Amino acid sequence: MPKTKEEKHESHKESVRKWNAAHPEALRMHKRRYRADGRYREYEKQYARKRWLKKEYGLALEDYDRMASDQGGVCAICGGPPNGGVARLCVDHDHDSGEIRGLLCNLCNRMIGFAKDDAELLQRASDYILAVRRP
Repeated sequence: MPKTKEEKHESHKESVRKWNAAHPEALRMHKRRYRADGRYREYEKQYARKRWLKKEYGLALEDYDRMASDQGGVCAICGGPPNGGVARLCVDHDHDSGEIRGLLCNLCNRMIGFAKDDAELLQRASDYILAVRRP
Protein backbone atom coordinates (compact mmCIF):
# COMPACT_ATOMS: atom_id res chain seq x y z
CA MET A 1 0.00 0.00 0.00
CA PRO A 2 1.44 3.44 -0.96
CA LYS A 3 2.37 5.84 1.79
CA THR A 4 0.37 9.01 2.38
CA LYS A 5 2.03 12.39 1.90
CA GLU A 6 2.35 12.79 5.69
CA GLU A 7 3.92 9.34 6.07
CA LYS A 8 6.44 10.12 3.32
CA HIS A 9 7.26 13.40 5.02
CA GLU A 10 7.79 11.75 8.41
CA SER A 11 9.86 8.99 6.81
CA HIS A 12 12.08 11.57 5.11
CA LYS A 13 12.49 13.56 8.34
CA GLU A 14 13.53 10.37 10.15
CA SER A 15 16.10 9.56 7.43
CA VAL A 16 17.55 13.07 7.71
CA ARG A 17 17.74 12.77 11.51
CA LYS A 18 19.63 9.46 11.21
CA TRP A 19 22.05 10.84 8.62
CA ASN A 20 22.70 13.95 10.74
CA ALA A 21 23.39 11.79 13.82
CA ALA A 22 25.77 9.55 11.85
CA HIS A 23 27.65 12.43 10.17
CA PRO A 24 27.96 15.29 12.70
CA GLU A 25 31.16 16.76 11.24
CA ALA A 26 29.78 16.82 7.68
CA LEU A 27 26.62 18.49 8.98
CA ARG A 28 28.67 21.07 10.88
CA MET A 29 30.72 21.88 7.76
CA HIS A 30 27.58 22.14 5.61
CA LYS A 31 25.99 24.58 8.08
CA ARG A 32 29.18 26.63 8.27
CA ARG A 33 29.40 26.95 4.47
CA TYR A 34 25.69 27.70 4.15
CA ARG A 35 25.77 30.46 6.74
CA ALA A 36 28.95 31.98 5.33
CA ASP A 37 27.55 32.69 1.86
CA GLY A 38 24.82 35.10 3.09
CA ARG A 39 21.85 33.18 1.71
CA TYR A 40 21.14 31.65 5.11
CA ARG A 41 20.39 34.95 6.83
CA GLU A 42 18.06 36.15 4.06
CA TYR A 43 16.28 32.78 3.97
CA GLU A 44 15.80 32.82 7.75
CA LYS A 45 14.40 36.36 7.67
CA GLN A 46 11.94 35.47 4.90
CA TYR A 47 10.92 32.23 6.61
CA ALA A 48 10.34 33.96 9.96
CA ARG A 49 8.28 36.70 8.29
CA LYS A 50 6.21 34.12 6.43
CA ARG A 51 5.53 32.17 9.64
CA TRP A 52 4.68 35.33 11.60
CA LEU A 53 2.19 36.62 9.00
CA LYS A 54 0.46 33.24 8.92
CA LYS A 55 0.36 32.86 12.71
CA GLU A 56 -0.62 36.43 13.54
CA TYR A 57 -3.08 37.22 10.75
CA GLY A 58 -3.70 33.95 8.88
CA LEU A 59 -2.15 35.72 5.89
CA ALA A 60 0.12 34.03 3.35
CA LEU A 61 3.22 35.98 2.30
CA GLU A 62 1.94 35.88 -1.30
CA ASP A 63 -1.33 37.52 -0.18
CA TYR A 64 0.59 40.24 1.68
CA ASP A 65 2.71 40.89 -1.40
CA ARG A 66 -0.42 41.04 -3.58
CA MET A 67 -2.08 43.51 -1.18
CA ALA A 68 1.04 45.69 -1.18
CA SER A 69 1.14 45.60 -4.97
CA ASP A 70 -2.58 46.46 -5.23
CA GLN A 71 -1.95 49.48 -2.98
CA GLY A 72 1.04 50.54 -5.07
CA GLY A 73 3.42 49.77 -2.18
CA VAL A 74 2.13 52.72 -0.17
CA CYS A 75 -0.01 53.29 2.94
CA ALA A 76 -3.79 53.00 2.46
CA ILE A 77 -4.33 56.17 4.55
CA CYS A 78 -1.57 58.69 3.81
CA GLY A 79 -0.28 57.26 0.54
CA GLY A 80 3.27 57.34 1.85
CA PRO A 81 5.94 54.63 1.88
CA PRO A 82 6.80 52.49 4.92
CA ASN A 83 8.23 54.70 7.68
CA GLY A 84 8.85 55.04 11.40
CA GLY A 85 11.79 52.64 11.39
CA VAL A 86 9.72 49.85 9.84
CA ALA A 87 10.84 48.63 6.41
CA ARG A 88 7.46 47.18 5.37
CA LEU A 89 3.85 48.23 5.54
CA CYS A 90 1.96 47.08 8.65
CA VAL A 91 -1.06 44.79 8.43
CA ASP A 92 -4.10 46.74 9.65
CA HIS A 93 -6.79 44.51 11.12
CA ASP A 94 -9.94 44.78 13.18
CA HIS A 95 -9.02 43.70 16.70
CA ASP A 96 -12.50 42.34 17.39
CA SER A 97 -13.15 40.32 14.23
CA GLY A 98 -9.55 39.81 13.08
CA GLU A 99 -10.54 40.93 9.57
CA ILE A 100 -7.66 42.45 7.60
CA ARG A 101 -8.49 45.94 6.35
CA GLY A 102 -5.34 46.87 4.46
CA LEU A 103 -1.69 47.82 4.78
CA LEU A 104 -0.57 50.97 6.55
CA CYS A 105 2.68 52.77 7.23
CA ASN A 106 3.89 52.49 10.81
CA LEU A 107 2.77 56.01 11.78
CA CYS A 108 -0.80 55.62 10.45
CA ASN A 109 -1.04 52.16 12.01
CA ARG A 110 0.00 53.58 15.39
CA MET A 111 -2.42 56.51 15.02
CA ILE A 112 -5.33 54.12 14.54
CA GLY A 113 -4.07 51.92 17.38
CA PHE A 114 -3.76 54.83 19.81
CA ALA A 115 -7.33 55.84 18.89
CA LYS A 116 -8.39 52.23 19.65
CA ASP A 117 -9.98 51.89 16.17
CA ASP A 118 -12.58 54.50 17.20
CA ALA A 119 -13.69 56.24 13.98
CA GLU A 120 -15.66 58.86 15.91
CA LEU A 121 -12.60 59.80 17.96
CA LEU A 122 -10.51 60.11 14.80
CA GLN A 123 -13.24 62.25 13.20
CA ARG A 124 -13.33 64.54 16.26
CA ALA A 125 -9.54 64.84 16.09
CA SER A 126 -9.80 65.74 12.40
CA ASP A 127 -12.54 68.30 13.13
CA TYR A 128 -10.39 69.82 15.90
CA ILE A 129 -7.34 70.16 13.64
CA LEU A 130 -9.46 71.79 10.91
CA ALA A 131 -11.12 74.15 13.41
CA VAL A 132 -7.89 75.45 14.93
CA ARG A 133 -5.96 75.64 11.67
CA ARG A 134 -4.68 79.15 11.06
CA PRO A 135 -4.79 80.68 7.58
